[in-house]
Amino acid sequence: MNKSERKVILNKVFPNASYMIKNGDNIGHETVNLFKSNGGYYIHLNPNGTYNGKDPVDVLNLSYVGIGLYQVVSKAVNCKKFDGADIIGRDKGEIRYKKQTEEIYYGYYEKSKQGIPVCKYFENNVTMQGKEEKDLFVTFTCDGIYEAKQPIYVAFSESKRYDDDSIKNIYLLNDKKAWHSACRMVNIEGDDLKKLQSMVCDNTLWETNPLPSFEERYMKLKKKSQKEEENYFSFLGVDKQELQYSNALIKILKFKPQFLSDFLKKLSNKDCENNDFDILREEKSIDLLFRDLDKENGKIFIIENKIDASVTLSEYGMKLEEQVEKWIRKIDNIKKDAPLNKEQGKLKDDIFKLVGSSKGKEASQLSKYYVVAVYWALKAGWCENKIKEDICCYFLCPEYHRFNYKTKNGRLDINLALSEQYQLTTYKDILNIFDNFSSNGLTDHQKFLLNDFISAISMLAKERDDSMELKMIRLFIERYEKIKTEA
Repeated sequence: MNKSERKVILNKVFPNASYMIKNGDNIGHETVNLFKSNGGYYIHLNPNGTYNGKDPVDVLNLSYVGIGLYQVVSKAVNCKKFDGADIIGRDKGEIRYKKQTEEIYYGYYEKSKQGIPVCKYFENNVTMQGKEEKDLFVTFTCDGIYEAKQPIYVAFSESKRYDDDSIKNIYLLNDKKAWHSACRMVNIEGDDLKKLQSMVCDNTLWETNPLPSFEERYMKLKKKSQKEEENYFSFLGVDKQELQYSNALIKILKFKPQFLSDFLKKLSNKDCENNDFDILREEKSIDLLFRDLDKENGKIFIIENKIDASVTLSEYGMKLEEQVEKWIRKIDNIKKDAPLNKEQGKLKDDIFKLVGSSKGKEASQLSKYYVVAVYWALKAGWCENKIKEDICCYFLCPEYHRFNYKTKNGRLDINLALSEQYQLTTYKDILNIFDNFSSNGLTDHQKFLLNDFISAISMLAKERDDSMELKMIRLFIERYEKIKTEA
């Protein structure tokens, strides 16, 4: 069969985080997709490792990037079913397991001629029910696994959220119905199949040489995993927790007065040298608030920090006009049924002059924060132009989640009230700012905390989230070292 005529399977790698953290050290079977074995190349396809279609096929290994959007990590070419892959059925795991236990090896050591059988790496895995696992490791054997030279994306047109000009090398598919819950697509036909076949055959997109063996990459993989995965955030299991990053960011900005002014200037391109900011956490539930209400020189900076969470909507589908009155009453401690006095009524009208274009739109935490900031500014005597100019709102997310949020001219465009007030900012932007901070004058302890914070946000500044991949590599390496020691 000509390579341009082969079926193409999309294989989302490491999708089942709950399985891999079941007992703290379950190694995902897809780890074998990351390097060559001692004898050849293998691909694990789905939770049961089975495939009932015709071979040969090509496999594109994907990583989730955003809603309906996936990054192609590597391709496996001319894949053919390996022993046991055609034994279908969840209750047939042990039968499939026995066919592969002494067939595949990774990593040599002194007493072994062939290396360590793959089953040894997974022997501590347990099922979701906590039982000993004996299941298939491999679906296909293939000619080679090739990494992408640069980011390549697959997207489904019906769930498109990104701007057309913001992403390159994208292959737009139409048949999302074929995207199975098992994270594979096997019935791609027509134009969709032709697009994927053209991707596989375009040699300019792929590295010339296939992935080297585990043994050859061992030291490099070990250093990468330790350097990128291990910091206090990951050590404590809070590497995806917004609260901890927000707390750390505030504390570090207080290390030196210059840190805060430099941070805000680089974030906003505004001179903040002469401002005296209140630095607040969770004020009116705002993640990060920097507030100087001076009538002439004041500025308000709001940062909403999102890592794995989504925007919180208001209760009961509240509209913006309801939210405005609710928060005037809440801040001024006015009972629900009590009328607003003349001053409060004027304040409400003045707020609507500034936010009226969003009337009728659904309210959210984003509109609430902006309304509250406008309230503070009006109370402080700010004029309309100053409010528009000096209330600056930022929506902070990992770089690899930037395509989750539709934007227009860099601002959110997500059909929620006042979302356009928020500049989309990623941890890549924050990393670039912190990379330019000078540690001169800091104590050794402060230097350590700054460097560890930079290490942690480096993970959030990546094009794709490879944290689970790095964890699996580390566990695979630890298992390899333990087996060698015990042998």
